[in-house]
Amino acid sequence: MPSIDRTIFEPLLEYAEHIVWQAPGFREFALACIDHLGEKCIPLLKSTYGSLYFAPFDTPKEKMNKPQEYENTTADEIYHWFKLFEEDRKRKEQEREFKDNVDELQFLVTEFRNSDEFQKMLDGLGQFKWLAPYNAMLVQLQLPGACLVLTGKQWAKYNRRPKANARKLITLKVFGPIQCMFDYEGTEPIPGTPEEDEAKILEDWNKTLVQATGELDKEKYNNLLSNLPLLGILIDDKFEAVRTYGGYIAKHRDGILGIPVNKDFSISYRSEFIISINGKAPSASQFHTLCHELGHLFCKHMYYGHERRDLTLEEREFEAETVAWIVCKRQGIANPSEQYLAGYTKNGKIPLCSLDNIMKAVTKIEELMCGILNIKDSPWYKYDKGLKGAVDKKLADIKAQKSQGNLFSSQWK
Repeated sequence: MPSIDRTIFEPLLEYAEHIVWQAPGFREFALACIDHLGEKCIPLLKSTYGSLYFAPFDTPKEKMNKPQEYENTTADEIYHWFKLFEEDRKRKEQEREFKDNVDELQFLVTEFRNSDEFQKMLDGLGQFKWLAPYNAMLVQLQLPGACLVLTGKQWAKYNRRPKANARKLITLKVFGPIQCMFDYEGTEPIPGTPEEDEAKILEDWNKTLVQATGELDKEKYNNLLSNLPLLGILIDDKFEAVRTYGGYIAKHRDGILGIPVNKDFSISYRSEFIISINGKAPSASQFHTLCHELGHLFCKHMYYGHERRDLTLEEREFEAETVAWIVCKRQGIANPSEQYLAGYTKNGKIPLCSLDNIMKAVTKIEELMCGILNIKDSPWYKYDKGLKGAVDKKLADIKAQKSQGNLFSSQWK
């Protein structure tokens, strides 16, 4: 830890008087000061923050931590905070740069604006069911035509290892930011172990992932439907489509939804959107329509509050249908999206669109199919102050009643 450097006191106090308004909490205050002035200011942070708390001039005292809330914090702890802060910032910067570069690469390289090449890439995305959608896209961009891509650790289970000069395929990793994967051709048998054939490895890997064409997983579909109210979406299944792609999403604040706030309790709140689907259509067709309309939402063609991307009709439709096609493909659902998408290509070129937004939308839809969303993780909760207030009040009431022993049974209220 750095020793006390008195020459830093004046610049620290000057900066602190400004930053305390933007970051009144002691931890945020400390991180901002270290980021600006360096680690040498750490020994003076508690005394500086305390002097501002007790200062006779105007400071945001009602928002600041009281001395007893941070007085036992050591300089080593503050130093550890900053190291975690730096690591997190570096990771986020790498991820942002990586995603931005991928997004730019996809649509600046001429060959990928060719609709045939785009379709080939989408075919590849549906093939890699074990990869997250964004990672499947990255693999296809780096190595078109790859059929079996695993990490070094996964290859070791099949008695294979990456070759010394193997091409590294960069993908995003949870809490990563990145990891390297390798195609079969970039690996070799581990000496002294039985060699396994590529076709056999691919068969084994896909065994639990392949789903019969046209069959929709009922549990995943029910999860998706159950999550729609948590996104502020009212479903209207009375709509009778006159076209193959029957359905639409629109702003709609006249409906009333039951919003679960936990596993036992819910509140009633007005809807934000309505999705109309053809109630007489087969479930696979309804699923495809839902994915298309959710594609519009998650690609931010319309969104919560005033946030939205300004695109042409053909760009919006192309992105939303690409989302639906990828989700259906990865779930083993056959759909005629190719014909629909073909109507939006001109001179063999696809409309300008964002694969980054498309892949994020696919990922969000797949997450909604895997389990029930917590209302506090919903973008609707984060944007709608009225909803947030109603949810927080209900949770506070539940907590208060539990503490008083008034909740003897679990029931919807």
